[in-house]
Amino acid sequence: MRQEEAWEYDLNVEYRLPNDVGVVDASIFYHDMENVIERIDVSTSPTQLNSANGNIGDGKRYGLRANASIRLGMINLPNVLTTTRFTVQDSDVTDPFLGISRRTDQYIRGSLEMGFRHDIPRFNMNYGLNWNNRFDGNRKRYDLEDIELQAVDPLWDAFVEAIVFGNVTVRLDARRFIPSIFCRERQRFIGPISDGILEEIEDSCNSSGRTLSLKVTGTF
Repeated sequence: MRQEEAWEYDLNVEYRLPNDVGVVDASIFYHDMENVIERIDVSTSPTQLNSANGNIGDGKRYGLRANASIRLGMINLPNVLTTTRFTVQDSDVTDPFLGISRRTDQYIRGSLEMGFRHDIPRFNMNYGLNWNNRFDGNRKRYDLEDIELQAVDPLWDAFVEAIVFGNVTVRLDARRFIPSIFCRERQRFIGPISDGILEEIEDSCNSSGRTLSLKVTGTF
């Protein structure tokens, strides 16, 4: 197996809004990959099917990223900072089992993330909220005897932070305070997937639930 390599081409643009309102930036990327590493067939006989990591050939990845950080001074909220991150992307390789053109394993289509932070100087505190949604669809993993699809609900995170007792900072984080569901569908085949004999479809969903953490930092 050879090391995976890539030539990466990126074009970046940044624009700073007047009056220190914020920054908007965007980038276009293209990655020309060689010796892509994924699962390959290493079976010793038609009845002893086995797969392992190996090189499946060349491929490519490309997409667009855009970010914006803007303060809401234009509506008389100068202490509120909003952030937006948008990514849309795709990839292409030739599947070693089916001979079809497809995305690389586990390569998501993109995501949209939005959040805000509100600073309250007179109370030495700030709080914020973040929402992150990955685009579902065609996020697959191909193996010799099965195909796996994955999907996940949007993630919600929030925090409150305050400076107390001089230079001591207390921060409360609430991760996934709205529970998100992660689902996986696995298609199992009789023999290699190239034979097209579907045996069963296994569905499973789970949630990690809410996570709360309290951090206290400072100089003592």
